[in-house]
Order: sequence, then C-alpha cells, then structure tokens
Amino acid sequence: MSLSITDEHSHDTTEFRKVFNLIPSKSKIVYGKGAYDSRSNFNFLHSRGIDAVILPRENSSTLSRGSPYRAKIVRRMRNE
Repeated sequence: MSLSITDEHSHDTTEFRKVFNLIPSKSKIVYGKGAYDSRSNFNFLHSRGIDAVILPRENSSTLSRGSPYRAKIVRRMRNE
C-alpha cells in the first residue's frame, strides 16, 4: 500500500507512477479509484504485466484510441 498527499491543484492521475513506485515490485494487480483512469496509467501497468482494476469514467469509450488495454477493461466492466 502506498499514498501521496497533494494540494487541491494536483490531479490524482499525475501522482500515479510516484505512488506505484513506492510499492513492492512483485505486485500483480493494482486497484484504484476513477481518478486514476487514464490511457497512460493503463499502458504503464500493462507494459509491466500488471492487471488494472481501475474504475473507468462513466462516459469512457470502448475504442482503443491510444490504449487497447484500457478499452478492453472498459468493455469488460460494462459487461459485468
């Protein structure tokens, strides 16, 4: 488990990699709130072979547009 405390001018997604790098490298799955929903975060996790359980935004596209892995997760979550 890891955390980062910022002011109201920082967006959570910009802190994602910093927080991630503080946890053990053996991680196989990452859970996160919707604020971490970004193509770059999904690509970052996928490139390391880590499953992402990040709540996508309600209006998330199921098209790949820069992150086929994120699109796959969005489709999977919509079908559940």
